[in-house]
Amino acid sequence: MRIGIFGGTFNPPHRGHVTMARAAVEQLSLDKLLVIPAGIPPHKQLPEGSASNEQRYEMAVLLAGAVGKCAVADDRELRREGKSYTADTLLQLREEYPEDELWLLMGSDMFLSLHTWCRPEVVCRAANIAAFSRCEADERAAFEAQKANLEQLYSARVAILDNPNVIEVSSTDVRAALSADEGEALLPPAVWGYVQREHLYGTDTDLKHLSVDELRPIALSYLKPKRVAHVLGTERTAAELARQYGVDETEARIAALLHDCTKKLEIEEQLKLCDAYNIDMD
Repeated sequence: MRIGIFGGTFNPPHRGHVTMARAAVEQLSLDKLLVIPAGIPPHKQLPEGSASNEQRYEMAVLLAGAVGKCAVADDRELRREGKSYTADTLLQLREEYPEDELWLLMGSDMFLSLHTWCRPEVVCRAANIAAFSRCEADERAAFEAQKANLEQLYSARVAILDNPNVIEVSSTDVRAALSADEGEALLPPAVWGYVQREHLYGTDTDLKHLSVDELRPIALSYLKPKRVAHVLGTERTAAELARQYGVDETEARIAALLHDCTKKLEIEEQLKLCDAYNIDMD
């Protein structure tokens, strides 16, 4: 089995992460992609106003859902004490998947500085390296030089990947855009919905007064990825039936979007919500 390892702070995950992950799945023929949010990044501090570890994990789950069925979120670095060193994560994964082919995904900046990481020899021994290069000729030359350097120093196996649908944006750019009441287009819909409902990064959406289009991403953020297509299909069918029978189409769409919003909760949590909102049980 071929397993991709996609790490990052994901603060928040954005469309650039989605296109990068999908390109890796396709070009490396990955069977599984682990989306691993960093607990305490060794190379930088999370800025003030960042999402909590729990929130970043929830957004990583939504990112995995946007990538596709082979992607799953993994919280091992959030549960680990101390700084999140990639070498430690890869050694743990190598024990869990001793017979499988591991590919560590990274962007250009990380790849070009890999030799300065903590225990780069361990990183290169535990996993193959898959690095995304931009199209500029000077960066291509730098990539080839770094590839040769890693092969010589650590006997690394390196694949240089292309991202034809690259979106040049960083999480820093996204946070700045969100704080200025922009940035929706930079996020996968469910992540955008989660950011709004949690009021992250300076957003202040009035959740009590939403149009159907505004409600949709927030509703999707409550779902497990496998239920998204079902709920969107239910919304379309509800709208068709509303038009056919002459009832309020907006109300039908809202009911459809929300009908599974507590599906992933345990039954005890669902019953508490019924009590809180005076919902009579049959």
